[in-house]
Amino acid sequence: KEQWQTFLDDLGESGITSLLVEGGGELAAKLLEFDLVDKVVFFQAPKILGGSKSRSVIAGKNPDTLASAIELSHLQYKRIGNDQMIIGYLSDVHRFS
Repeated sequence: KEQWQTFLDDLGESGITSLLVEGGGELAAKLLEFDLVDKVVFFQAPKILGGSKSRSVIAGKNPDTLASAIELSHLQYKRIGNDQMIIGYLSDVHRFS
């Protein structure tokens, strides 16, 4: 976590205030675990993936209950072709706007 925080601090000092991270479920899970995420963007395609060997969008620990899952707020939706883009913010992120 410290390396990520140092990296993000260095970016901020350089005037970079936003970073797109796209690397799969394991990386996403770690960044969420480290509390380094404040905005997520999901793309939902009109396809059904299933089976016991399907990959999850976010890896890591399973929430014990639906109530303990990560909650998003300030949701936005946009259709892009046949896909749906969903933007949300972690509910505990403080905003100045």
